[in-house]
Formats: sequence, C-alpha cells, structure tokens
Amino acid sequence: MFALLALPAQAFHRQTPPIVALTTSGDTSLPRSPAGRRLVIALGVSGRQIFRQDRSGGRNTLEQITTRGDNANPTISENGNVIAWDSDCALLGCPEPGRQIFKWAHGVTSQVTHDPTGSSVNPALCLRDTCLAFESRGDLAGANPAGTTQIFLYGTDGSLSQVSGGQGASHNAGVDRAGQRIVFDSTGDLSGADTGISEIWLLTPPGPVLFGMPSDPGGLQIITHGLGPSQRPAIDNDGHVIAFESTAELTGDQHDTQHWRFASAAERLASATPATAKATSSSMESGSESTSSFQSTAVTRCRSPRWDPGSGW
Repeated sequence: MFALLALPAQAFHRQTPPIVALTTSGDTSLPRSPAGRRLVIALGVSGRQIFRQDRSGGRNTLEQITTRGDNANPTISENGNVIAWDSDCALLGCPEPGRQIFKWAHGVTSQVTHDPTGSSVNPALCLRDTCLAFESRGDLAGANPAGTTQIFLYGTDGSLSQVSGGQGASHNAGVDRAGQRIVFDSTGDLSGADTGISEIWLLTPPGPVLFGMPSDPGGLQIITHGLGPSQRPAIDNDGHVIAFESTAELTGDQHDTQHWRFASAAERLASATPATAKATSSSMESGSESTSSFQSTAVTRCRSPRWDPGSGW
C-alpha cells in the first residue's frame, strides 16, 4: 500500500516548461493509482489473490475476486465492474504455459490471452473498458518474430494489435479513458534499434480532418531523451498529462529516481515539488492538467519527434 500526500497543487500554466519534476530527493517509485471510488489489489492470501475495494457511499468493503492461483498486476475499469490481471496458468490448469491475462466482468471470469510463450503480463484497462493493453514476448499479432517484449492492445471485439516494435523491450503500458492514447516505456529508438536506455513513448490518434487531411497524423513519439532510464508512465483520464519516474537529468541536476510530468497536449515536460516533501504516489485526475499532490515550477522545454507509422521500424 502507499500514502498519498495532500499538498495543494499549483496550476499548470501554458508557460510551464515541458518537463516538471514531482519529487526532488530520495528514490521514489511510481505505482499505478486506480481511478474512481474502487481500487483493486493483489494480496498474499493462499498465493496472491485479487480483491476489489468499494469506498462509495461511505462504505469500505473488500470483495475477493479470485480464490486460487498466483495472480498479479490487477487493473480496474472506471465503474469498477471490470478487472484484468495476469495469472500463472501452471496453477490454474489452463492449456497454455506461463502467465496469461484474465478478465473479470460483472462477475464472470474469462481468459483473454492464449500466449504460447506464457509471457503476457502487466495489463492496463482503459477506464471505459473498451480496450486492454499488456506486454508479452509472444508473436501475438504476427509482427514480433524475434520474441522481444512488446506492448499489445486487445479490443472488446476480440481484435489484437501490436503497439510497439523494434529491438528494444517495451513495458508498463498505460491507457487513457477512451483508449485513444497509450503510453509505455521502451529501450527502442525511432529507428527500431535497442539503445539499452528506457524512454517514455506516447501513441496518439490522428487529429480532426481539416481540408481533407488530418490536422495531426498521430502515431508514436518519444517523450523523453535522457541518459538514464525513464519508466513506469501513467496517463490521466483525458490523455493530456503523463507522469513517470526517471533517473535521467531531464531538466537539471537530478540524481535519484524522481517523478516527472509531461503535458502531451502542448508537449510540455516539467519538473517540480516542494523541497520538503517526499512523494510516494501520484494520481492522475480526469479533466485536469494536474496531479493531486504536487506543485509545479518552470524548468525547461522540449519537443519530441514522431515515428511515422508508414515508414516501419
């Protein structure tokens, strides 16, 4: 479990530079924070089991979703009626090996992936439950013959597509409410080579059509360009703000693992936090370009090149 600091957040203005640090001291990791009034957790009960908490109406109840197997990395929809996680099939008796993705929807559990490599883990539901992102070494969409860990997107219509590519390993997908924008970290670069340094990537949809052409072609872009790893991104409900952790000196002299934020709508990346506060979590809020806990100050500005989906890796 984690504590959430309740410090007043300063407004994130248009002149705020693109990278803002949310912490300034110590090694601080960024756990995924659930949305809405329900959270989902994996507890060590007869293995690791999934529990759903309901905090609505002043209640505080805990409902057990799974009863057997080794279950991890739960994610929950906005209304709390859909949960996804990964589980060890060796303990469940399913025909596939290793870890697979499972989904619980309105009381019914189903297996989402049938990955022959048994490496499908770390799911992330979009809040409206229209899609599910996860990572795997499998060649699940016919575009990963090398078996590199890639990000995949599963739709409610049963469709499955590969989001990332190249030789670099990709992890820790995050999705906005509608499933239109996806963030993840990857050691790949725009040419498809493996740099060995994890950076934050963002997939955006094409913009509105103006004069017969999309105003923005959309596609993949790299948000960070540091000499140290940036990883574990989270995106707000509206897809406008991204938070992540990094050891890179993105805006100045940063040595420990710190929290950062990127305002994707204006391509602003900035770093900020009260010097006396040590962050333990970050929470992205709908309709707001701010995190719930931290102040922001101007530091620097950056723009990120886009990867052209038509050019390949």
